[in-house]
Amino acid sequence: MKVLKSISVIIIAILLMQCGSSKKLSKPAKSQLKYFPAELQEYGLYFGMPKSELHAKFSEGKFNSEDFRETVLVEGFDGRVKAVGLYLDAENDKPFYEIIIIPKDDASGQKMAEAMFGQANYMNKEWRFSKEKTGFDFDIGAWVFKNKLIVATTLKGSEWEPGFTDPK
Repeated sequence: MKVLKSISVIIIAILLMQCGSSKKLSKPAKSQLKYFPAELQEYGLYFGMPKSELHAKFSEGKFNSEDFRETVLVEGFDGRVKAVGLYLDAENDKPFYEIIIIPKDDASGQKMAEAMFGQANYMNKEWRFSKEKTGFDFDIGAWVFKNKLIVATTLKGSEWEPGFTDPK
């Protein structure tokens, strides 16, 4: 009986250690947490994540290739997020550079953006975070289009590398 209890305790301890270690985020993911809603933070997403790593995290996603990018649609989140679209450059193992967040509530894209970033800091419509302020190798821009929150980067090789255009 004592042996069985000891084995049970050891198994539980191992399982708890594994659960704890899966919650650990990479350094890039930790530094970029504020750019992703809470519902996505456990996945360890970060801008610049290689395509192979992103595919491994979201193997259940719906993948689609276009001329210049690959998209991954992932559904089934808890909380405010209904689904996300992840954009990656289509060539080689180019990285993840943009996320489209589709909220469950049709009107909550703006509310989600304001909860994550505060008041718009660019032309009263968008959020911009320069590489000088973030310490990343790219700028980050966020805006709301219809009910969706878009967060994109000027990552080298991405469609946004030349920079963001001004809102109209």
